[in-house]
Order: sequence, then C-alpha cells, then structure tokens
Amino acid sequence: MAARKKTKHFILDTNVLIHDPDAFREFGDNTVVICEEVLEELDSLKKRSDDTDGSVSASARKASNGLAEFLGQGDVRKGVKMPNRGTLVIPLDSSYPLKFNKNAPDNRILSFAYGLSRENGKRVSVISKDTNVRLKAAGLGLDTEDYTKDQSELFRKYGSVFEGGDEKPNGILSIRYQIRGGEIWRFCGGDDGRTIRRKRSVMGIFPRNGEQECALDALSCPDIEAVALSGIAGTGKTFLALLVGISQTTKKDPLYERIIVARPPVTVGNKNSDIGYFPGDKEEKLMNWMQPIRDNLEVILKNVEPEEGKFRKKFAEKDNHVVLTLEKLLSSGKLELESIGHIRGRSLSKTFIIIDEAQNTRPLDVKTLITRCGEGSKIVFCGDLGQIDAPYLDSSSSGLAHLIDRFKDDENFCHLRLEQGLRSRLADKAARLL
Repeated sequence: MAARKKTKHFILDTNVLIHDPDAFREFGDNTVVICEEVLEELDSLKKRSDDTDGSVSASARKASNGLAEFLGQGDVRKGVKMPNRGTLVIPLDSSYPLKFNKNAPDNRILSFAYGLSRENGKRVSVISKDTNVRLKAAGLGLDTEDYTKDQSELFRKYGSVFEGGDEKPNGILSIRYQIRGGEIWRFCGGDDGRTIRRKRSVMGIFPRNGEQECALDALSCPDIEAVALSGIAGTGKTFLALLVGISQTTKKDPLYERIIVARPPVTVGNKNSDIGYFPGDKEEKLMNWMQPIRDNLEVILKNVEPEEGKFRKKFAEKDNHVVLTLEKLLSSGKLELESIGHIRGRSLSKTFIIIDEAQNTRPLDVKTLITRCGEGSKIVFCGDLGQIDAPYLDSSSSGLAHLIDRFKDDENFCHLRLEQGLRSRLADKAARLL
C-alpha cells in the first residue's frame, strides 16, 4: 500500500492576498493557513487612508469576502475543505513563541509559522512577496517561497522586430513584425503576412526607425484591440501611443470618442512623493502627477499649431484636424487623465485607453483595466520591465509581463519590445550603462 502523501502547510503573508485575493485557492490539495495577523492587516487595509487609487482596499475586501465563503462549512480552526481538495485553516488561539519584535505584523506571522513547524514535524512554507520576510523565514530554518502563480519571463523571448528571411517569426499567434529587405511585414495568427505602408507620418510626425514604424502600425490598426509596448526609457513608447490616440480621436471621422491616459500611483523613492501628497483637489493633483504625459502632449500639439496662417509642418492628414491645445482637449472631454483606480467600475466604449508605467501594475490591475473596455475600444500598455518601483513586484510578476504571457496567441494583440533609445545620446547611454 502506497504511503499517503504528507500535505504541506502554506502560511500566506498579507501582501500575497493583496497581490492576488484568490491566492489561498491556488495551492492544490495542501493546507493553507491564514493567521490572525493577516486578518487584522486585511481589516486595516480595507479602510486604508493613504490608498490613493483604492486598489489595495479593493483587494483586501475581495480577499476577506473570499475567505468568508467558507464560514459555516465546518470548524475553520481545524480546517475546512475547499473545491480544489485543499484545506483552509484560520486559527486565532495560537500561543507560539515570538522570535522577533512583536510590534511588527510580519514578525508575528513568522513566529506563528515557526511554532506551527514545531508541531509534530509539520511541513511549513511561508509564502510572501516581501524579500525580507522570506530572508527572515529562511533564517528560522523554514521553507519559504515567493507567490509564483502569475509570474512569467515570456516577455524576454517575444516582442522583437525580426529581420531577415525567416517566415512567420516567433511561433506564436499574436501580431508580430518582420523587416525583410526594404519591406515591413505584419503577421497575424498563422497567415502568410502582409506588408505595411512605410514612412507614413501621423500628425506631421514621422517614425525614426523600423521599430517605431511597426509600433505606429499596431497602434493605428483598429483590428488590434490591445497593444503592449515594452522597452527601455527613451524608445518612444508613451509618445507614440499618445500621438496615435490624439490623431484618431480628433480627426473629422474619428475612430474613438475620447482618449483616457492612466498611470498607477507608484513613485520612485519616498512615499511622500505619492499623488496624495500633491496640493489641491483631484484635478490639480492629477495635473502634477501627469506631468510626463503633459510633456509628451505639448510636443505633439506644438507640431500642429498654426504659425502665420499655416501649420507648423505640412502633413497628409492636416485637413482632417482642428487646431488643438491641451486645454481644449481637456475641456471638451476628448482627453481624460486618470489614476488607474478611478477606471474601476467604468464601462468604456469607443475609447483609446493608454496605461503608462504599466510595469508597476499587478496582474489583477491589468484584468480590471481590460475588462472595462467596451465595444470599439482599444487599450495600450506602455512600460519598462527593467524599471519597476512597486514594492512587491518584479519583472516576472508585473501585470505587464502577465498580459504578454496570457495574450501571446491572441490574434488581436500585439507586443512590441522597443530597444533603440532615441531621447538623446546621453539618455541612451544611461539606459544601457546604468
């Protein structure tokens, strides 16, 4: 008779449930333990005052509600069965010894895990998105892991513009591009590809290399409903998305009724530079927060300002555009600037949506954003997966990496990894050398 497999006890840190509120369901037929400190932190995070966009509060509520589904199904202290044959345990009467400063919730979670591991040799693993928590767990002799269910490194493999004679490059079904001789080919699904028109301008602005030509094509094609532009700073990701969005929203026969630009409220360094610390009401805070977007828009709009009765540059679509200013776009409702949390709950039809700094989104955020898209909408994610500022994310667990992985075979999706920095020689050197 085969020996029965000894189940493992997974102790979840609070940040895992904030990252994925359904994470406790993802450990197969093992035992998942939610200790008192995690429930206390979830309760506190439901009404967190500095949660700028509401995403943390929403995740805390969803996790709590998910756990509450198992009330009444047995004694949660001893364990109740979940649909995946795993067991959920919520013990609140533990008396395990504290090994660290008891004022820190992380340390109380670790103390609980340490004590549980001493009960009849139970196999215990601490699951946390926090590197320091995992280091402490290892120092206690506990098994410890990151939460890896939604991690992916696929973005490193796909997204390049291929050169040469290889047919149907990449071996995936989403949109991909190839430069062959003097032509650029677009492949969709398993087709034989089609050439795209080269050297075309948008609002008088021309692409500066083959990568940007491919990006402009993907951004302009209405059949491509979702685009991910990844790559180092200075490759033109956000600029190109704004350029096409403004063009297709303001011409006489527009494809979209408005353009929405959103960014996650994550900053480099001290949290006191967060959006909530800017002065003024929501609109004034957003104007400061969106200054990088404003900088790009001003460059685009200056290109179509009248100068002595003529457009600053002559371009093919000039008769289809009115004279544009940033103030006019905002006041008319053609352009909206938002934090990503304020898109939650909306239904956005015929809208060109740009998510800037998308490397700082969680997989849950990406799902929330895409499911807001109504008929006739397009969504574009721009981000540098080598420059993540969110505290519990890395390149493989970012929502942008998750999107690229899950949509790799969708024929209405395109991922392009832009590699040629064009902001300046100095910026390009910094991106490569630093």
